[in-house]
Amino acid sequence: MTKSNRLTKLVKATSRLPQGMRTALLSKTFGRVVPMVGSAKIRYQEISASKVVVSMANHKVMQNHIGQIHACAMALLAETATGFVTAMNVPDSAVVLIKSLKVDFKRPTKGAMTAVATLTPEQQQLMQSSEKGETLVQVIVSDESGEAPIQCEMLWAWIAKNQLKPG
Repeated sequence: MTKSNRLTKLVKATSRLPQGMRTALLSKTFGRVVPMVGSAKIRYQEISASKVVVSMANHKVMQNHIGQIHACAMALLAETATGFVTAMNVPDSAVVLIKSLKVDFKRPTKGAMTAVATLTPEQQQLMQSSEKGETLVQVIVSDESGEAPIQCEMLWAWIAKNQLKPG
């Protein structure tokens, strides 16, 4: 069973809203918390403790010189999905941090993109029961063709807030 944290409670509080309204509200809220996510206009399509689906339109501000979603924006999309699903599972006493990311670009993109990040029950249990750890979070990023133009590897860590060194 998933333990609640502030994030899961916020997501649950919006669960009775119609899907479109819930997506808009959560996307705007999280876009204010993480300004880069807001600038990229990332949309939160589906959120649970085991799966997060986010999307990004191929809009001008996120395009590269050939009119496709920029490489950094694709990485941001994958990082957002994996970080969010991780944050849904760690205790409020911990903070999540990206430890490493690897992105392999396989082919040009076509249109909008979607990232689907998932956790296994074992990963969820580990996160919910320890104040410190790390895990490789599975993510699949696809474009409008349904194909995956990139392959990603995202390693997330979490640590107790009181163990962070002031900087």
